[in-house]
Amino acid sequence: MNTPVTLINKTVLTNNISSMQALMNKNSKLLMPMMKTHKSTEIAKIQLNTGCFGFLCGTIEECIAAYTINTKNIMYAYPVINIDNIKILSKIAQHCNMILRSDSYECVDITQDLARKSGICFGMTVIVDSGLHRFGLDPYKAAKLAEYITKKSNIRFLGFSTHPGHVYQKTKDQVAEVANDECESLKKAEMEVRKYGIESVYITSGSTPTVKLSVESDLINVFHPGNYVFNDYIQMILGSASEEECALYVSACVISNPEKGIFIIDAGAKCLGLDKGAHGNAAISGYGYVKKHPKAIITSLSEEVGIIHAKQEEFRIGDIVQIIPNHSCATANLTSRLYFEQNDNTDNEYIKVDIRSNSYSFQI
Repeated sequence: MNTPVTLINKTVLTNNISSMQALMNKNSKLLMPMMKTHKSTEIAKIQLNTGCFGFLCGTIEECIAAYTINTKNIMYAYPVINIDNIKILSKIAQHCNMILRSDSYECVDITQDLARKSGICFGMTVIVDSGLHRFGLDPYKAAKLAEYITKKSNIRFLGFSTHPGHVYQKTKDQVAEVANDECESLKKAEMEVRKYGIESVYITSGSTPTVKLSVESDLINVFHPGNYVFNDYIQMILGSASEEECALYVSACVISNPEKGIFIIDAGAKCLGLDKGAHGNAAISGYGYVKKHPKAIITSLSEEVGIIHAKQEEFRIGDIVQIIPNHSCATANLTSRLYFEQNDNTDNEYIKVDIRSNSYSFQI
C-alpha cells in the first residue's frame, strides 16, 4: 500500500463502538456520541445500528448529515448565534428532535425569535462550565438562564450540559478528579434550578477519559464521548485506552537517514496533525506514538514529512512504520478516506470521511 495512508482496523473499531454502547446499556444511560471524531456517515450508521440514541454534532454540516441518515435525536454542541445557521436547524427540527445549547441570554432571544417565525419549538440545554473554561456558566448562573428559557414559547428547557475537556490537560492520576468536577458542577446546577420549581429532562456530559467513572452518576443520563471509536495516544497516556484499542493509525515510510539516530518519514503535519492532545498535554513529548518502537520520538513535522529521533538500529531506510496519532479526531479530518487494513475481512476498501467541515454539501 502506498504511503502515507490513514488506516483503521475494522475489528477494533466495531469492538470500541459495541463496548461503549454496552457500558451505556448496563448503566441505563443514553449515548449521543460526538460525531466530530470521525465525520463519517458510514461510522455514524454503525453507531446507530448498535443502539445509540442520537448524536452530538460540532458543526451545522454534521447536524444535516445526521438528519440525512434518519437520526431521531440531534444535539448541536455550541451556542448558535448566526441566523442562517438557526434557519437550517429550524428545518431539521421539523423532522426530528433538534436540541440546541446556550450559555447566554442573547442566544436564547435570537433562537426564540427565529423559532417563533418558523413555527417550531427547539429543545435547549444550558451549558455548565465544569472546568474547561471555554463555554458555559457557573451552576448558579446556569440555573438562572434555565429559568429564563422556561418563559419562552418556542424553546423548551431540557436540562444542563457540560464537557469536562480539561481532562486532556491532566495526567492519568487526575482523571478521577475531573470526573468529579463534571458530576458536581451538574449536580449544583440541577439543585439550583429545582429552587425555581424546574426539573431537567436530560443531564448531559461526556469525554472518553472520564466516561467510565461518570457513567456511575445517578444524575447524568446522556453521555457524549467521541474519541472512543478510534482512541489515540492521548487516550493511552490518560489510561482510557490501550495500544490494542487504538483503531486508527498512519502508515508511513522511512525515506531518509541523514544522521545517526535521525530518520525522516513521508508523513507530516497534513497527515498526523500538529496538536499534542485536544487541549495540550505536557505528558506527550512528540507528534504520535510509533507502534513497536515506544522509545522513538517524532520530534518535528513539516507539512509532508516528519523527523523521528531513535537509536540507529531501530530503523532502516525503506521501513514502514505505523503511528498512532496524538489526536485521532484531527487526523481523521485530514483525509477523505480511512482505508481498512489489508487483512481486514471486508467487502469495502475504505470508509469515506464525508462530513469534513466545509468540504461536502449535504441537502435538507
